[in-house]
Amino acid sequence: MSKVMNMCVALAAGALASCSSGGSSGGGGGGFPVQNGSLSIDLTSAGVTITQQPSRLFLSATAVYDDPGDMLTVSLTVRNDFSRLLFNLKGITQMVNEGTQTGTMLPGGGLPYTYYGPEGLDRTAMRTENLVFTGITGAVDPIEIDLTFEDAAMLFGGNFGGDFLAIDTSLSGEVFETGIIGTNSLAANVRQAVVAADGEFVYTGDKENPNIGVIDTRTYTIATGPDLSGTASGSIGGITLSANGSRIYGVVNVGTHAYGAPDGSGGVVGSTTVDVVAVDESSLIEVGRLNLFTMDAGGRFGGRIELSPDGSRLAVIVGTIDGSANELWLINTASFSLVDTDAGTAGVQPVTLSAPGAGTFAQQGCWSGNDRFLVGFNDHRFGGNMAIDIDVVNTSNFAVTQLTPTGAGEAAGVMTARNGEVYYPTRDGTSPFSIFTLSNSNERQPDPAFSGGTEACGIVFNKSGSRYYVANYNDLAVFETTGDVRVDTDNDGGNGVTNILLPEQIRAHFLTMSRN
Repeated sequence: MSKVMNMCVALAAGALASCSSGGSSGGGGGGFPVQNGSLSIDLTSAGVTITQQPSRLFLSATAVYDDPGDMLTVSLTVRNDFSRLLFNLKGITQMVNEGTQTGTMLPGGGLPYTYYGPEGLDRTAMRTENLVFTGITGAVDPIEIDLTFEDAAMLFGGNFGGDFLAIDTSLSGEVFETGIIGTNSLAANVRQAVVAADGEFVYTGDKENPNIGVIDTRTYTIATGPDLSGTASGSIGGITLSANGSRIYGVVNVGTHAYGAPDGSGGVVGSTTVDVVAVDESSLIEVGRLNLFTMDAGGRFGGRIELSPDGSRLAVIVGTIDGSANELWLINTASFSLVDTDAGTAGVQPVTLSAPGAGTFAQQGCWSGNDRFLVGFNDHRFGGNMAIDIDVVNTSNFAVTQLTPTGAGEAAGVMTARNGEVYYPTRDGTSPFSIFTLSNSNERQPDPAFSGGTEACGIVFNKSGSRYYVANYNDLAVFETTGDVRVDTDNDGGNGVTNILLPEQIRAHFLTMSRN
């Protein structure tokens, strides 16, 4: 017969004398330290005692012992007493003094773990998961279980069909997929995404809808946010946050698809505009709008938007299908006004980027410090196949120079810069990933060894900068930053260095990391 065991908290010095309340208070900001917890389960008296509470979590538990089946099920509830959202919490079983825990193991046949996610666990929220142990004969009584709790960052991205992916960066191999806002295109509808300052939401932009998409990381539910076009037709070319997280900035192509053509809902007749819209993050109400230009015969369209590291400027990439007017527009965030890059010409002028050729348009970009912005181009989207340089814009004097990648890169993926280097993913049959040292233009090309395809879609660093993740349609290569050494994600040593496999084709026009 089964025995239902009651929860009780050990009355250690300083602990609260209660079986249903108490625990430590949440700490300050910063990273979530590894937490230790221990349980003691008395098979004779049917009691569960928490012998060690983690410092920033609170544990409670019940258990059921199936004596004939030698099986013990522990229902362990975790309450988040930390001061912020936990994105990707796991309970790792370090020791049990009899029996074996069933379920998922860490890479390489490592320790068993229990997911308290992957949805984010909010402040003061609780979640219960079952830990199942077999081989509990009753010869050992009580059963002692030691646990550690870790909160690894979650990498967010978009797949080929427009779904939202969440990928565990602790190398468990877990990848989670959620349907995203509706679209009329299957090819990478999400243009860019950013994580809110408190980490609770991911905001996205869609190339065929003028709305901000709002993804709640606590539930992975997705809602359609405010229409920024004013016409119910258009697209979001890019999206970012202000330095303090209070404003969302979106590039809106009013009435058109992100590539300058009428969108799937029919488009509009007559002139349209490209605007940068400021939205209050807490209310999602528009608080400002800045017109860049009115559409013309060249079909310019607004794309990616990036905030400078010091928060003083926004860079907006503008492209055209015919390659004739690729531009970089700069915005002063303090005054929310355009920066004139050519004082000798009437009106406010953007930086004129290089014109690689018809069908080639500016697509990706990133800041390197506060005085350089790098732009990558796309020659593949409309049938081209030429290798394309990277434009380096000096945002102090607006001079433009080029970096020339080795190989045949046809389309820039999501780029990033760090410590005077630019990490550049591209579509290339031999070298899809380059790292340039900007001071001397030296290039190195670590091999992501993708399992399929020859396109690196994007790259993102973890918060500490110790690792970076390079995405392909099919898998995700993980590198140690020091030495650019690829990490074996299954850690078994028997089948070579492996990547994280993705459930279906990723099309990472956005890659971003939870704010751990």
